[in-house]
Amino acid sequence: MAKEHSGSPKLHQLESKRKRLTWILAVSGLCIVFYVMGAWQGTSPAPSSQSEVYTRVSCDGGSPEAAGGDHSSPLKSSSSPTTTSSVHLDFESHHQLVVNSSDGSQEFPPCDMSYSEYTPCQDRARGRKFDRDMLKYRERHCPSKKELLRCLIPAPPNYKAPFKWPQSRDYAWYDNIPHKELSIEKAIQNWIQVEDGMYLTEVDRVLRPGGYWILSGPPIHWKKYWRGWERTQEDLKQEQDSIEDVAKRLCWNKVIEKGDLAVWQKPINHVECVKKKQIYLTPHICKSDNADAAWYKGMETCITPLPEVSSSDEVAGGMVEKWPERAFAVPPRISSGSVPGVGAEKFREDNEVWKERVTHYKRIISPLPQGRYRNVMDMNANLGGFAAALLKYPVWVMNVVPANSNPDTLGVIYERGFIGTYHDWCEAFSTYPRTYDLIHAGGVFSIYQDRCDITYILLEMDRILRPEGTVIFRDGVEVLVKIKSITDGMRWKSNIMDHESGPFNPEKILVAVKSYWTGEAEQKQH
Repeated sequence: MAKEHSGSPKLHQLESKRKRLTWILAVSGLCIVFYVMGAWQGTSPAPSSQSEVYTRVSCDGGSPEAAGGDHSSPLKSSSSPTTTSSVHLDFESHHQLVVNSSDGSQEFPPCDMSYSEYTPCQDRARGRKFDRDMLKYRERHCPSKKELLRCLIPAPPNYKAPFKWPQSRDYAWYDNIPHKELSIEKAIQNWIQVEDGMYLTEVDRVLRPGGYWILSGPPIHWKKYWRGWERTQEDLKQEQDSIEDVAKRLCWNKVIEKGDLAVWQKPINHVECVKKKQIYLTPHICKSDNADAAWYKGMETCITPLPEVSSSDEVAGGMVEKWPERAFAVPPRISSGSVPGVGAEKFREDNEVWKERVTHYKRIISPLPQGRYRNVMDMNANLGGFAAALLKYPVWVMNVVPANSNPDTLGVIYERGFIGTYHDWCEAFSTYPRTYDLIHAGGVFSIYQDRCDITYILLEMDRILRPEGTVIFRDGVEVLVKIKSITDGMRWKSNIMDHESGPFNPEKILVAVKSYWTGEAEQKQH
């Protein structure tokens, strides 16, 4: 019988298999140990589906009632304006992106009560320094950098959250209105008194082809009301004759005049208008390369040209669908290829993306569909998908397109049946303080972080947001962390959350709620 020696091949094979098995078991054991340790360190309480993140707070962090009286609406409302998961995302010490802003740790004091109605670019004191010719002193005149305020615009004492819609259509809290008497002087509207009907020419510019202009008030029905308007019959008749003449020169058609109303219609194209220009030489049709240009562009005494058509019965620029189908139908500007990089398929995909996002917002902001928010702003509206996705909710949306956007999508928003405007967020927005209940800021700060101090953008958002209003930020983590560090000094309560698609998406969501606080009658200047 043969004897196996230590150097035999069989013994070496057995030893090799034993070592391999030992190595596999060791590695597997280490993996299990590290997994258990990681799971143990990352353990947190299971998040509730709708646990509260923010509570209603007063200026000192207590309850609103403790801050001085009951300010809440008598209508039943939810206990918290915003709800979400109890898991907080912490990125504070891991991201070092430099964003153009002031010291984020600053605590911003309240401004003096004299600023309660402050609208920076429509400041009456500053406006008086400008030319009164053509009412230029009433145009936007924004403060210089050294004039910018670094304080929070106070709400009037005893300010209360507005009534829910539709009650807010008919009712408002007495303490929310700083003026005891509000009146509008309409006796002199001056539609035609500036440079050959320039005001009506501007109305023509913003009207869609086939759109209507309705005039109510002086001089319409002047034979009945001239005494109450404290103007002579001759003066009123001359004004109406002048309006009729300018309307003809603009190629408008008078549809009807009945009672206190007169209605004119803009033509659907300029085929006949070009022929009429042989009779009415003024105003002529502009020779503009970009008819959509409107941001800080002076008014002109010429007719903005409509897109060319092949026949007199064709609507210039294309027909739009009836409402509400119009909100989701492909706009004519997109179907015609007028918006670079955006086709019909991309438009439909954008609609689906925003439907998913708004569904997610409904989960994390429960009052959204309940009438708590009525006035909504989208600071970077793009194609208007956010407004379209909110169509079934009791809200209206101001769609803002950054003035330097490329492509320019404001025309698309109007073709969808929504309201909108251009704006540069390095300047103040032209609206009254506390206008908006909900503000959406998707990618805004990535656009402006290298152009201006984002602190002033956030202070402007605070000015136009009502107490207990909500803001939704969508941006990269680094930008949101910086935003949060600033808003923490503005009496806002906020939390960073995952993207609706999950934690692996680099874009995150920051939901913030402006705390309830009001100014005091004897408040000192800051």
